[in-house]
Amino acid sequence: MPLAVLLPLCAPEGGIDESMSVTEALEWAITGLEKIVDMDGEATLVLLRSGGSPGREGLDRRVLSSSTVRLVGVALDERPDCALEELGERAFVASVSVLSTLNGAETVVFLIPWGGPDPVTSSALLGALAHSLAAGRKLTVIARKPRGATWRAQESPPKSVLRIAQIAEILSKILENPQQVLQWRALVESAARLRPGPSADLLREAALMSLGVSLGSPTMVHLHLCRVLKLLERTEAGGDYYPRGRPAEVVPLLVGEFARRASRILGLDHGCQLGVLPSELIGKLLSLYKQKGMVLQYHLLLSEVAGTLDEAPPTGRGGEPSTLASFLLERKAVECRVGRLPPGAPLFRLWFLAGRSLDFLRPSAPGQNEERELGAWLERLMAARRNSKPVRLLEQAMSATYTSDHVRNFLAHSGFVHYVVRDVAPLENGQYVVYYDEAPLEGIERIITAGLPEGLRALGCP
Repeated sequence: MPLAVLLPLCAPEGGIDESMSVTEALEWAITGLEKIVDMDGEATLVLLRSGGSPGREGLDRRVLSSSTVRLVGVALDERPDCALEELGERAFVASVSVLSTLNGAETVVFLIPWGGPDPVTSSALLGALAHSLAAGRKLTVIARKPRGATWRAQESPPKSVLRIAQIAEILSKILENPQQVLQWRALVESAARLRPGPSADLLREAALMSLGVSLGSPTMVHLHLCRVLKLLERTEAGGDYYPRGRPAEVVPLLVGEFARRASRILGLDHGCQLGVLPSELIGKLLSLYKQKGMVLQYHLLLSEVAGTLDEAPPTGRGGEPSTLASFLLERKAVECRVGRLPPGAPLFRLWFLAGRSLDFLRPSAPGQNEERELGAWLERLMAARRNSKPVRLLEQAMSATYTSDHVRNFLAHSGFVHYVVRDVAPLENGQYVVYYDEAPLEGIERIITAGLPEGLRALGCP
């Protein structure tokens, strides 16, 4: 199993002889690694060096004799008078940055070669911890037993380092502890403290994804995870593996690790298209809620999708077919009669407004635009049933007007409502995709987030 190992060689002046200490630290680290790495395994040893540390050439010579240890050297400063706080910030940034490049390693090991962690080493350790929390990697800390004089930390790591480490902790809880509905607020507040730009935008999208997970809404989760991934595509292009700026500059790296982890857990490893929600994500959310004991979210979502996935029993609450199962059966029956219907057209809205029936649809004439014809059917249904609540909710959503009725309806049905969802189309492998609109989701989210937590409690929501 490949290892990523960080060894900080940036102890402050004083204590035992520094040059001997560095030499001994290297011997201790490499000898220990050669013992713990499996016969077929390997380790990447990352040396975080300050200006007073030995040159790269000397370190390379020591590692050349090892067949299992690969060396990566990272210089933290170029000035001998670099302030301790700045050196701590650079150590934090370097730890996060270099670990983000070692994607093949499943475990991170942090070595403390001195008698006790000084402020710079503590900052580097916080960087390794932040990365591990966001990426879901295991972190092991190994400290060398002190011999003789030791260094004692007189100062804490910089506050800027602590703030970014706390962001990583919150990101880790989105999937590990999704019951906490207000995790989103902590991310929004963190984003507000950053200067406007990609880092703040990423945190706000991650916050809304967190809210979607805790509320049990697959459409919210999918929309904002896709947006995070799209933002990352732009911010990661041409990025520096070892940035030397402020700790806030590593926020995209931490959010990127979290997003890749979330994509694996939620079944989006092969890409993410805005507005097209795969049923695999719904099944993964059901499994997550069951695993975490989130009974309300599990049963609300199950009542909408039961019978459509291997993870979901054939019936929902009360033994009745679920919303999506009923629609997919109706869609299949109509296609047997009139031919293929275009995926993504407003079929779900038609079905809902027509009393859960599509019997009125007829085969299209040759050359006719099927999607336009289905849109015309929807307009006629809305005109014929103008006084009904479903039509009123859809008309308001189409005019970008949202009320508490939309929120109640949205949360009660886990987001599978006719003014958000256009269509649910089956795939050949037995799965399906849900086509949803971004605009109504955004409008509903504005009302939800403006009223949390009081608004949700007033609505009787989780």
